[in-house]
Amino acid sequence: MSPLREPIREKLRKEIAALTKHKPAIAPSVEYVNSSCGAALTRFAKQIVSRAKSPDFVQQVESDELRFGSIAESFDDRKIVASQGR
Repeated sequence: MSPLREPIREKLRKEIAALTKHKPAIAPSVEYVNSSCGAALTRFAKQIVSRAKSPDFVQQVESDELRFGSIAESFDDRKIVASQGR
């Protein structure tokens, strides 16, 4: 083994560790919910219960990759999770 190989490997280990340690945070996704009435909130709760069966969904919520907000907070064309049906 060349005498340079081990110092190079050590330097690469340190650089890779530093890169993964300072990985930029991903901006969270926000889903807006109609909270204007009890029926809309109940639909939203049922959707959450159903989606919680997915480990990926649970991980996204627990890590703040996915957040929820009230539709009253935003009237642009955001994804509406539980809107009041007619």
